[in-house]
Amino acid sequence: MENETAILNPDIKEVEIGTRTLKKIKVYPLSVMDQFKVTDLFTEVLGTFLAHQNKGDASFVAFVIAAIKANLTKILAFLIDEDSELVAKDLTNNQLCDIAAIAYEVNYEVISKKVSGLLKEIPQPKESLLGRPLQPSAESTDTESMTFTENPGNKEE
Repeated sequence: MENETAILNPDIKEVEIGTRTLKKIKVYPLSVMDQFKVTDLFTEVLGTFLAHQNKGDASFVAFVIAAIKANLTKILAFLIDEDSELVAKDLTNNQLCDIAAIAYEVNYEVISKKVSGLLKEIPQPKESLLGRPLQPSAESTDTESMTFTENPGNKEE
């Protein structure tokens, strides 16, 4: 009876997968702890990727394939309730991209926007930690309008 009255998380998405016959699977949002684990996996892969990026096209392609093989079922296991090995065997590249897009949008894109908005809400301090007034920040990065006319070594007395 508990399932009948449970409120489903609106971040749960359904995706159709299959190479011959389509079936629907649910893609769940990551918990914060699982998101840390998945992020650690991506960070590790990204570090290795950066080390391989200048080794030529064949090496890069081999690295990408190896990274996907090594991590696909691990990441799927965080996102779905079904056996990640069986799901991986029945996924097309397009369906995998759909799942990846959902995982990114639900777990990373939304939080990035919310944190950015939250940071804009934080009032700016009037003084620095050293007790000095803070200079107003320039909206533009145009440095031509900020020319110095006085040489610091030639002070007038």
